[in-house]
Amino acid sequence: MQQLVQNMQELDELRRLTGSPITTAINHDINGQPWTMCPLLLDSGVSFYLTGINIHFGGIPFRRPYAFRWEAPDGRWLTSFVGEHYSMFNTFLQTEFGDTAKMEKGIRDYIRRAEESGWEEDFVFLTAANPPLCDNNSPDTSLAELIRRYNAEGHEQIIRFATPEMLYERIRQRGEEGLSNHAGDWTDYWNFGCASTPRELRINRAAKNLLKKADFLESFRDEPSGKRMRRLFKKAWENTLFFDEHTWGYWNAVGNPDQEGILIVNPTPFPMRQRLRLPSYMTRIGRNLAAARARDYLPYIEDAPDCRRYAGVEVGPFSMKRIPFSRLTPIDGKKAAGCRVSDEALDTPFYHVILRPETGRIVQIEEKKTGRRLLDENSEWGFFDLAEERVDARYEKQERSSIFPKDVEKLFHSISQWNHEWKADRRGISKLKEHFVEENEEEIALVSRAASQSMEWLETRTIFSAAEPVIRVELGMKKMPETAPVGIYFTIPLALSEDWDCVYDTMDTFVRLDEEQLGNVCRDYLTVDRTISMFDEKGGVTLACPDAPMVQAGDFHFGRENRRIERRKNPLLLAWVSNNYWDTNFAASQDGRLNFRYELTPFVEFDKKEAYRAGLKAADPCAVGAAIRCPEETERQLLFCESKGEDKNVMPVLIRPQYDGKGLLIGVMNFGVQKEKCVLRTKIDRPIRYAARTDLQGKTRQELAVEKGMTSLEVPARGLVFLRLIF
Repeated sequence: MQQLVQNMQELDELRRLTGSPITTAINHDINGQPWTMCPLLLDSGVSFYLTGINIHFGGIPFRRPYAFRWEAPDGRWLTSFVGEHYSMFNTFLQTEFGDTAKMEKGIRDYIRRAEESGWEEDFVFLTAANPPLCDNNSPDTSLAELIRRYNAEGHEQIIRFATPEMLYERIRQRGEEGLSNHAGDWTDYWNFGCASTPRELRINRAAKNLLKKADFLESFRDEPSGKRMRRLFKKAWENTLFFDEHTWGYWNAVGNPDQEGILIVNPTPFPMRQRLRLPSYMTRIGRNLAAARARDYLPYIEDAPDCRRYAGVEVGPFSMKRIPFSRLTPIDGKKAAGCRVSDEALDTPFYHVILRPETGRIVQIEEKKTGRRLLDENSEWGFFDLAEERVDARYEKQERSSIFPKDVEKLFHSISQWNHEWKADRRGISKLKEHFVEENEEEIALVSRAASQSMEWLETRTIFSAAEPVIRVELGMKKMPETAPVGIYFTIPLALSEDWDCVYDTMDTFVRLDEEQLGNVCRDYLTVDRTISMFDEKGGVTLACPDAPMVQAGDFHFGRENRRIERRKNPLLLAWVSNNYWDTNFAASQDGRLNFRYELTPFVEFDKKEAYRAGLKAADPCAVGAAIRCPEETERQLLFCESKGEDKNVMPVLIRPQYDGKGLLIGVMNFGVQKEKCVLRTKIDRPIRYAARTDLQGKTRQELAVEKGMTSLEVPARGLVFLRLIF
């Protein structure tokens, strides 16, 4: 969510510069957007949403053209229009020929098709481009004269240039209340393309995570940063938004005096247990250049050899903790407390894990507290087994067209071209090189090293903690060059009953698979913000995906265009780390070194807040840095949010400085299905002096009472409210 909020911060500046109220939004070409975008547009003064979806490797939620009310999670609605593929005015009317007879035939043909699809209005709306190059091109300077000539001929239909605002006004005149309501996530087919650049995507997600930490730290400075620093923050966000994840060079000029300890800052609403792995230079006496620290933030630098592990540290919500080096406990070389491991089994305080001795493969994971067995032992796929998916050469060519045989004419007429029956050849590792166990005081790692058809080497580390019931999986691999279509998955065969349920998060909104998705949007695969959870009446698991956001629920589904995911017994949950299926603007071969992390957390009853916590935790949300003066251990909470509901469903999900430099922008989310009240306050020596509900850009909607440095507000069910706080 923070990414889209960042992207829309300067909407008011665009309004000022252009003199336009900007009340409509357009998304042409792409296939969808997270459900949270609906309330964010409403909170930005946008009341109409227009799309022109391209169904190449994709799909549309409803037959088009179609106007409807898109219902937000909090019950509000945004009038939306599913229009034809962009540039269809030129395509259907063949405007490049300048022939009004061809235009007339194109108009009649399209009106007939629109009526057959259920369109009952006395107008149609199409988007014009500049043929023959309709993408990324300038306006067609000859189009106005062509339309003028067509209209002068006295045809039954009249053509008019229209803005999106004019289309919205026409829909309003017909009555928005008469439009159908549709609530749900507009799940994007095209998002599978993000796995075409898995290495860069991982770095980009890590960069955004760093900037969220920086925003939190900046929000609680005693003195706000100057204009230069604010410009640097803004530029860094712009770089991540443009997928250009470098460079924070201003760190390099700063030197540190002797460090006495470390500082840990938790910018989340939950207590966090921070694992500590510190480079040796940090604990040495003497000055350190900040440039040396910069490398610790680069997510493509793995396992620096001069690091040492220390016992994890608990840090409270929205808190900062200083710890002297003398209070840190090294854990290297010690045995994990309460854990036992043999060739056949692994026992921790939380799990009994059955192993296959000859391979070290996990056969079953049994929860000790409930006795529940998590895995389907009869599946052909094991726990985080590699699955390489290719087109089966026995039946079809190993080409992308075997999955999606592109036909431009069908594409322009909204006719799906997915080959639902394409045959896949899926294989696992071809050679197990070695497997062994590593152990320290806090955790045990089952390590396997292998090779496959596309992997020169693959290392899988499955890590069980002695302190918490989270199962961490770290994947490292070196992929060989391959330009033919291939998808790389890791499998989790779950032991669930029929009619299992599934919830995934998208931009901080939790969505039930099928039930809370819009029309015929993508169900084959999902792009999660942080987590996906699958469960039945006895319990389930949450998979957190900090590095690679693509998943599939139930089975291998790519290219099937499912209208609903079948809930068969013992489904697969698939972590989809990469693919080169997308056929535009990507590197056809994804060779080289790749690294990914996942965290699996079992539960008895699904809870959105706990899934949200699991996702935050897996992303390593705490900032860890140098504490220059640290004579003793101290902890201070910077922000307090007390939810007054029984289930404590209200919490801040976004904290960042206002762009105008006056206070903070805070997004408060209600994860529950009933409205709830919450109270916000800060530390005693810096109380809140002003509070107001605002729109997304920070304009005041309602001032809030401040008493004794505290303010309170009510958040609607599944609602998101934005505040300005000034200390």
